Amino acid sequence: MSKMMRTLLATMAVFFTLTIVSCDDDEVTPTTQDTTVYPTPDDAFGILVAIKTFTSVTAGGFTTDVEFGTAVAAFIDGSNFLPAGTVTCNTEGLTQNDNNSYVYIPDFGSPSAATGITLGNEASWSVSGQGTVPAITETYTGFPSKPVITSATTINTASDYNFTWNAVTGADSLIVSIFGGSSNATKTVAGNATSVTFSSSDMSGVGTTEFGIIQVAAYKQKKEVISGENIYLTNESVGSETGVNIQ
Repeated sequence: MSKMMRTLLATMAVFFTLTIVSCDDDEVTPTTQDTTVYPTPDDAFGILVAIKTFTSVTAGGFTTDVEFGTAVAAFIDGSNFLPAGTVTCNTEGLTQNDNNSYVYIPDFGSPSAATGITLGNEASWSVSGQGTVPAITETYTGFPSKPVITSATTINTASDYNFTWNAVTGADSLIVSIFGGSSNATKTVAGNATSVTFSSSDMSGVGTTEFGIIQVAAYKQKKEVISGENIYLTNESVGSETGVNIQ
């Protein structure tokens, strides 16, 4: 992963860690790692990513499933992100960060703050354009089905871990991740896979924690050439389990 994409992921992670905090702060402490992952092809000038997140949060003995819709966009020129004017996904405006990446941040005073962008079965993008970034109007239809994790939520990093989930439909590929106290381990598998094994060496650097996260990110992606630039549209469904005990 490039330094540019790590920067963008870190920006996204600040927001996503806020969305999975339980009502009882004594019960759950979220990871502060980059927990939002998606593919970024090497030849991409622009990426437009719509994300449905499904997070299972356990606190005080109760488990709650939280669904949230969000989006991220970036336009890349070497080592810099480029300003692109106004960017919207399904008419919801994205916030331009100081580094010129764009991310959806809800208005916490509005009813939509709890659910984010209403994505339904499509993501409709509008980019006004600025400088070398062209104006874009594109709709990408269809999201992969919700990934449901079925493997154990206690992980012993000294042994192999068999990460399993229910079959997902409509995905090109799956990004499977374990987020520990220090770092993460990630594998990409075929869209029809239902398991992958993380060896002890794969997990050697993740670090122990009682507040880990395991995640399956299912995505589909297409490339459009707009004004001579490669623009990648990605629709992603992400299933996560929080409060994972990583030993």
